[in-house]
Amino acid sequence: MAEHVALYTLSGSSSSGQTVLDSIRSSDFIDEINSGEGPREECGLYKLIQLVQPSSAKFASEKDVLEYHSKLIKGGEKAQVDGQDAKWNALCVLIADKDQTDLVHVLELSKEGKVEQRLKAKARSSVEVASNVSIANMSIQEYKDMCGNADVYDAGQ
Repeated sequence: MAEHVALYTLSGSSSSGQTVLDSIRSSDFIDEINSGEGPREECGLYKLIQLVQPSSAKFASEKDVLEYHSKLIKGGEKAQVDGQDAKWNALCVLIADKDQTDLVHVLELSKEGKVEQRLKAKARSSVEVASNVSIANMSIQEYKDMCGNADVYDAGQ
């Protein structure tokens, strides 16, 4: 079973989670990795990040998201992908920016579920960050180092 990185939206957000997810999936990084080996929708990166929008929970803050995500990882909550129960990554979480539809906050989590690092990124650039952080290939600090003093990571895709 593939492991997914969760994308959450906060209550009162200016955009729908699906709009943010569509922006994430428009990344050129997916095409670079896929290298024309089939439809981009079949590339593992295309489905890596999945929207988690439980009808039973509202997320007013990052704290609410992290509490829910901890339960999701431990099996106390369930979220499906394509009608099937899904496995969720414990090291990386994305939260859509409340005000700007093209920004997400990428959180790198410890094994205890605490935020170790955070990075604001353009939605279309976040799939690259999430794919590397989720498998501990690169840390958010390495992305911060790459973008210098920029407030937002943008791979220019």
